Amino acid sequence: MRQEIPFTNEIGQVIQPGDEVVVVTHCTGSTKVRKGIYVGLYGKSVQAKVPSDSYAYFVKGSNERAPANFSNRLWNCGLKYNTPEFEQLREEVYAPYEYRKSNELRITTLQQNRIYKLG
Repeated sequence: MRQEIPFTNEIGQVIQPGDEVVVVTHCTGSTKVRKGIYVGLYGKSVQAKVPSDSYAYFVKGSNERAPANFSNRLWNCGLKYNTPEFEQLREEVYAPYEYRKSNELRITTLQQNRIYKLG
């Protein structure tokens, strides 16, 4: 369970829930630095809201997500992959949607507590 309490990082900065922060994450040889918002502690680990890197299908011209099963018609049609008929059906099925970055926030748990206050 998350506790919304202040956190003091390794360089002595006291970070309050809601403060803008720099978040440093590391996973399998990859390090990312991004801007985020401190939300609290989960056990002994810091949690922050950061932009998601995920992509998804949306209804063109809106922020409405495509239905989860919108492509079932294509994959259950019985047509052979990469035939002209399949390609035509694929264009019909995908026409109302666009694939783009979701621009949502997600909460990340930082096991190394590498979080630094901005400004």
